[in-house]
Amino acid sequence: MQNTLLLIHILAASAWLGGNVVQIIAGPAMEKAGAGPHAAWVRATVKLGRWLYTPAALIALVTGFELVRSNSAYEFSAAFVSLGFFAVIVGATLGMAVFGPTGRALADSIDRGDYTLVRTLKGKIRMWGTIDTVLVLVTIYAMVAKLGA
Repeated sequence: MQNTLLLIHILAASAWLGGNVVQIIAGPAMEKAGAGPHAAWVRATVKLGRWLYTPAALIALVTGFELVRSNSAYEFSAAFVSLGFFAVIVGATLGMAVFGPTGRALADSIDRGDYTLVRTLKGKIRMWGTIDTVLVLVTIYAMVAKLGA
């Protein structure tokens, strides 16, 4: 059972990180495709919050909790476990407070042709997206290295 939980946990983290990487790579290409495709891409990335990021975070949280609970080798007080909980909390907060609302506003701004606001909103998403991605990478490293175990 531990191996199955661990596999599901790793797949959830991979989906989160993979989604971030796809957005980093595809976003600029979609912007160059024109306003219509760019706005559609931004709206699709907002939907990913519900379809990919939220399920991935919840699955990582539940499987991580169960992995620690069912394995006496690890404690909830271990640094890597605490960092995992922190990453899920930060990711969920960013999704609800930044990525969703800002993404919707960005798509609307693209549709209106308000490129001053587009630049501002893209900068906000880029900054927080970078922070989210770095946090996920650091958390994955901490998990692999079992920091604080």
